[in-house]
Amino acid sequence: MAFENLAQCCAQQCSRHAGNVLFSFNGADMTYAGAWTRICAQAHFLEREGFRQGDVIGLLAVNSPEWCLWFMAITSIGCIAVPLDTGLPSERYDAMLNYVGAKAVFLSESFLDLPTSVRKISLTSVSDDVSAIVPPRLSRTSPAAYLFTSGTTGDPKVVTLTHGNILHIATVCTSLEEYTEKDVTLAILPLFHVYALESTFLAPFVTGSRIVLQPSLKGPDIIRSLAENPVTIFPAAPQMWRLFFDGIAGKLK
Repeated sequence: MAFENLAQCCAQQCSRHAGNVLFSFNGADMTYAGAWTRICAQAHFLEREGFRQGDVIGLLAVNSPEWCLWFMAITSIGCIAVPLDTGLPSERYDAMLNYVGAKAVFLSESFLDLPTSVRKISLTSVSDDVSAIVPPRLSRTSPAAYLFTSGTTGDPKVVTLTHGNILHIATVCTSLEEYTEKDVTLAILPLFHVYALESTFLAPFVTGSRIVLQPSLKGPDIIRSLAENPVTIFPAAPQMWRLFFDGIAGKLK
């Protein structure tokens, strides 16, 4: 399914799969229709606060439906999202935000005291206007996100991802992994990593399927989520699989 940009993808998927559950989080479900209402309200909040196409907005928050909804709201009005690693020393963020020219940063509660010269906005901010978004002209080559690399071979570098980049990888994921509307994805990886953003959020989103958001990386919490939900897709990093296999092997011995 070809989409021109994330705004078009968001509007069409939330309409096409309106009654499907998009997020399961902390014992509550949110449908695609409910997500669309929130995204529209958040997009109107951004517009009311003076943000316009091309503005850069940081996103520093733990995994939650709100993280995903703000990412879609930011990109749907043509702004550029900057997902930030939640595990960095607090003094690093100001330099990163200023480097990309961010006009603001959205923060979850645990980061609201962040020392930064950039405008801080709570992740819970929203507008009462839930009318449909009227996005600006966005093409597949329009920038959608700036991501900092991990910096394992030097200082972190900024990589630009366009609307087309993000949508292409999401649709390729769904094809290779044979995602369907009936699948249930367990999302445990931090969304500021592009692999997690694509495989645990956007790939399920473009198929109209359900995402179980599990913010804890503790073994018992993951096992509980697997037991309580009919998970069919579980993206993870090699180190996590090694821990699983080592645990199984240890019990077999």
